[in-house]
Amino acid sequence: SVEPGTHVVCGHLGFLAVPDAKEVMVIGLGTGQTGGAAASHPTAQVTVAELSEPVLEVARQFAAFNSNAMNHPRVDVVLADGRDVLRAAPDDHFDIVVSMPTNPWIVGVSDLFTVEHLEMVRRKLTDKGVLVQWLHYYEMSDEIVHQLLCSLHRVFPHQLVFRLEHGDLGIISADTPLQINAESIKKLFAEPSVLAELRSHNNHQIPVDVDQLMVMQLCGEETVNQVCKDFDSPLQQLFPTVEYRAPRAFFVGRSADALLTRLDTRRNSEADTIMGRDPTLRTLTGERRQRLHRFLRDTNYRDESLLIGATAPADDNPIQGAIEALGLPNPASVTADGHAAVCAVIEKGAPWLVQGFQTMLGPASVEPKAAFWAQRCAQR
Repeated sequence: SVEPGTHVVCGHLGFLAVPDAKEVMVIGLGTGQTGGAAASHPTAQVTVAELSEPVLEVARQFAAFNSNAMNHPRVDVVLADGRDVLRAAPDDHFDIVVSMPTNPWIVGVSDLFTVEHLEMVRRKLTDKGVLVQWLHYYEMSDEIVHQLLCSLHRVFPHQLVFRLEHGDLGIISADTPLQINAESIKKLFAEPSVLAELRSHNNHQIPVDVDQLMVMQLCGEETVNQVCKDFDSPLQQLFPTVEYRAPRAFFVGRSADALLTRLDTRRNSEADTIMGRDPTLRTLTGERRQRLHRFLRDTNYRDESLLIGATAPADDNPIQGAIEALGLPNPASVTADGHAAVCAVIEKGAPWLVQGFQTMLGPASVEPKAAFWAQRCAQR
């Protein structure tokens, strides 16, 4: 199931690209939190399409958590297939479409990930419009997630990929280059109704400031371009292969970890992210650093231990124990010929020390020995 943080953040992501969005569509009602989040933006008129009538009653039970979306004056919930609602809408109509269907192994749901459906979404978007696509990688294979991501990229070549809650991705996709920078992000959090909505959940998984949201971005379009280079098997309606292949990954408990590693550029000093490329965002001092450290620590998201270390106080670094357990020798005590042997130990027992020591937020540890061996072994 999709976690609350994923529902909420997906309702806000599109406004990073289109802050003054007027027409917004959400495919899938769920608990109503996505529609409620979108409606916190004062210019937005939100249309939510939901196929299953019992879900409407569920959303009513979540009124305290979804800004009373079912009775909100700017939220229109339509009991219909989202594809039919899109077909009936004029072209160039929506500023943002948020697609949050259920898992693609459910019969018929994979249609919402096909190039034919995505091309229809593109026609219904305005020139500045964006699609926010939820995509999970839990209980999915690398091959399936790669096909879904790159089918999306085939239609929308400009993308920013965000991690949401465990196993979930939120992908902002556009037909034209995305113009998102530090100032446009700050404007989102400067809107009182938006900040109030984010804070109302009292959920440590939900970002409430610029740094917390930006650290969630895994990569931008350069990385997706590379991941999808030479991709030639887009998902098509006449060949719904995901519908038949995905259940296998589900039953054996697969996870697209290898693909996620390729997408997560934050463990790199040259991260393909807005935060990584903007010195004003990645240079953290004082209270900003402490707040971001607490956010990363409390969300406890997999594979973020290096970022947690990079923002931690020097005397309270959670990965320091792992570094000490390696028993790294003093560089001065090892001859040049012995460097290879030390690096072999590191590559076997702690490859992260070489692959992700220099994160976009700085080194994962200020331990001099760790810094030396990370740099030395990376050069091999």
